[in-house]
Amino acid sequence: MAIREVYTVLRSAVVEGYASVFKDEKAAKSARSTILVLVLAAAAVGGFYLYRYYVSSKESAAQKAFVESVRDFQAAQNGSSSWYDAEVAFEMAYRNNSGSSLAPYFLAYKAKSLQKQGKDKEAVVAFGEALKKMDAKSDIYWIYKTEFAAIKLDMKDDVICKEGLGELEKIACLSAKCKADNAGTASALFYLATHYWENKQPEKAKNLWAKLAGKGFDSPYVQLAKDKLKQ
Repeated sequence: MAIREVYTVLRSAVVEGYASVFKDEKAAKSARSTILVLVLAAAAVGGFYLYRYYVSSKESAAQKAFVESVRDFQAAQNGSSSWYDAEVAFEMAYRNNSGSSLAPYFLAYKAKSLQKQGKDKEAVVAFGEALKKMDAKSDIYWIYKTEFAAIKLDMKDDVICKEGLGELEKIACLSAKCKADNAGTASALFYLATHYWENKQPEKAKNLWAKLAGKGFDSPYVQLAKDKLKQ
């Protein structure tokens, strides 16, 4: 039975219960107890129905805000708008939709917008907040965590760069203690190899590309690694 129908049945039962009380005063005491249970049940079911509607409406508003904010981000990418405008768009969208499932992604894009403006420390804080709101067991968490670590490598602060390098090494599962790969391992290996290549450490880069190419990942980074090894 649909929730709306359940609610209607319970509501009718409450109304009929009250009617019986007024008709038969002798049954009033037991009827009141029954009615109380029905009232509570009706309130619970009705509340759940309204809550579900509220959540659905809230998520719909968040999705609309996300699409609009991404447009500002894309406008900044093609030069028709500023990165500051993109930052503000995602900040406002987050404030208005902080309770939605998209909340961490508003923060993640805000962090990217901050980094593009050279506001590295603010970007680190925003990205950290975004990751805290994501499910650490999900693939999307590892994908964003890897991207965040790679972004740190491009920051001007040496301490932040070192943090990013260490995080990528952990995600890439280079340690003997690492028992299993994650959704970010392939991209982490590629980012690390590229970092070493750009920093005049070709042997380290080639070893990591070879490691990536030899793994059975279903990832576009595998083909990219193979292409790099042909250089």
